[in-house]
Amino acid sequence: MAKSDTATASKGNAQNQADQNLLDLLLGKGAVELRLERTIYAADECGDVPLVGFLVDLLDMPPIPQGRNEPARDWQAFVFKVTHKTKGKDREGNIVDVEPGEEVITPATFQIQAALARFARDPKVMHEIGLQPKAKIDIGGGKNFWTYRVISTKRTEERGTAYALSDGGRKEAAPAQLLSADGSHMVDPKTGEAVPVAAGAQS
Repeated sequence: MAKSDTATASKGNAQNQADQNLLDLLLGKGAVELRLERTIYAADECGDVPLVGFLVDLLDMPPIPQGRNEPARDWQAFVFKVTHKTKGKDREGNIVDVEPGEEVITPATFQIQAALARFARDPKVMHEIGLQPKAKIDIGGGKNFWTYRVISTKRTEERGTAYALSDGGRKEAAPAQLLSADGSHMVDPKTGEAVPVAAGAQS
């Protein structure tokens, strides 16, 4: 290879290396990497460890296919920026450690959506929330739901551009609620999930 060809090839390799390192260089200057593949915090598999982190957003998720003659089920999920080590389920179904700074999603069940939607939709700051599944309640008809313990640490973090709300904060604050026929439960009309009405709250 001629000297000029060698120099050209060397220059090209150097440019390719610089291009490949550009994102790392930008991260070193304060850029923030967005996490596109998040693990899932699921009550059945991860509930022995609490989920604590800054509540980033409430997202519409791809519909879940149901039976052959049933329409797909819509659902939503909360996104957490983890502040304390927890557990999550990856795409292969493995239970993995989730370190502080990583993001996880957890299904926005009827009970926790009603409690946390207002925190998730705050356009200015993210609120640190802790949650842990408590008990799985059988409500009959082959249906059940998880109850949760939820706390607010009162810590907040500014959103910044990396954590801007997916829809600018215009999403509905809470799901519609229907009272069961006997008045004992509030029922989510989309999922059929029922939450007991607190004593004294029934009309």
